[in-house]
Amino acid sequence: MGSPLPKDLPQAIRLFIDVSKPISRTRYSTVFKGQGKVKRDKKYLIKMVEKHNMDQIRSGEFKELQIIRQLQGHANIVQLIYSVEQPKQAYIIKECLDTDVSKLMSQYGPFTEKVARQIVRDVTSGLMHLHRAKIIHRNIKPENL
Repeated sequence: MGSPLPKDLPQAIRLFIDVSKPISRTRYSTVFKGQGKVKRDKKYLIKMVEKHNMDQIRSGEFKELQIIRQLQGHANIVQLIYSVEQPKQAYIIKECLDTDVSKLMSQYGPFTEKVARQIVRDVTSGLMHLHRAKIIHRNIKPENL
């Protein structure tokens, strides 16, 4: 990704997280990976949304923050760490998981029936939590689990 780190990264992020280069970019946002400065084993995803795009995405992508807040506390849902609002950008800082089902399948091959059952149980539990909140996950795939 050719985009550099934001020049005016908020102090609330800089103090606690070493932010690396962007890992993805959409029309409205850029996602960076980060590592805790104090707790080096903690990994984060930092999503930066340009505020000049917010009017266009109020009902879409930036609603993500409201949804994440609403879903906090479930073991099978990625957790919001905190959010920061600046004059030109808003930042959503979420936990970053070490792996996903796709990587595990590539690394270890087919799952045993017992492991597959547990994965299905966990995914179902997370999806039920979403559905109780009247939210539909529109991108279910091994890379997102």
